[in-house]
Amino acid sequence: MLAALWGHSAGRLLSCVDARAWCNPPKNSLAPFCFVGSSDWRTTQVQLLNAPAPIPTPHPAPSASAIWYAGWFAHIALCLCVMNEQDQSNINAARRLENIRLSALMEESAVQRETELNAALRAAAATGSVLSGGTLKQELDIIFKSTEGAIEKAIAYRKELAAKAPELLQVFPHLKDFHLRLDEMANGAMIALQQHHAKPATKAYPAGAMDAIKQLAARRFQALKAKITREIQAMSLEGELGMHRDIQPQINISHSTIANLNLGTVVGDLNGSIRFLSTTGQDELADAVRKLTEAVAISELTDKKETLENLAYVTEQAALPKEQRKTGPLRATMNGIKDAVALASQLVPLWLKVEEALKGMGIAH
Repeated sequence: MLAALWGHSAGRLLSCVDARAWCNPPKNSLAPFCFVGSSDWRTTQVQLLNAPAPIPTPHPAPSASAIWYAGWFAHIALCLCVMNEQDQSNINAARRLENIRLSALMEESAVQRETELNAALRAAAATGSVLSGGTLKQELDIIFKSTEGAIEKAIAYRKELAAKAPELLQVFPHLKDFHLRLDEMANGAMIALQQHHAKPATKAYPAGAMDAIKQLAARRFQALKAKITREIQAMSLEGELGMHRDIQPQINISHSTIANLNLGTVVGDLNGSIRFLSTTGQDELADAVRKLTEAVAISELTDKKETLENLAYVTEQAALPKEQRKTGPLRATMNGIKDAVALASQLVPLWLKVEEALKGMGIAH
């Protein structure tokens, strides 16, 4: 099937080459379909109508190697297109999820801010200090701290999403858009402060105290904007260094060993289960299985493949919910692994690590 795909892709590619040759004919040949024009287009048109039909220059049939290389390049291009589509899909999903979380975060921040402002006002009323400069400063602190906390959470969540979609830490367009979003959140702090000061109750504050608070708010606002800019610059560098990429545990076995023992499917199954265990918080078991798998592959055991198949089954069952596990076959398989590794002393401690992690999950006794 792959050969047919390559042949089809190559045929289309070579057809394009032939078409270009037809539109770029040798000298002294006539190519009416590629006519550009002349100073006297009517005369040229008549000459073309009276001219004999052009005879295309014959092209040799493409060789088998040409078809193979053309198909190979087409196959690579197709794979790159699929990868790009998957990456773009991850980015779009991450951006939508981020928008949902940020909207909820801003709503929570606004509710918390109003709750704290009302509590501060009641406390000031109880002590008779409602119209003091200290109360104004406390209100400013509440508004800016709630905004700063929301911005910090937004930045932390962007880094978390970058583990699944690393492109989110690229300056253009993703970090640039995110920078604008954070600036809007900072602007929201100033708007909230202005709206709070526009309430009738605040008109009784002394003018001098209000001017001092406005100057303090401006300095706090500029400091927050500068902090956002620094965070964006740092995130860009962290993205270039790959600091937030989701690095999954991977079994490290040489390709020759996998081929000699025909372990392709087994290693793939183990890798899948190990990654799932790692993402669900079972890092201890995932790491123990990985180390035992690598040690078994290079050991002197005569039944390596069977041992690894059994280990793959145990790992697969461990990744399932408790109610879906097949307890009888699982324990029998674990006993089989235990008997197998007993023949190689260097494997026993590694199996004990796996067994200990399984006990922690309630699987082994």
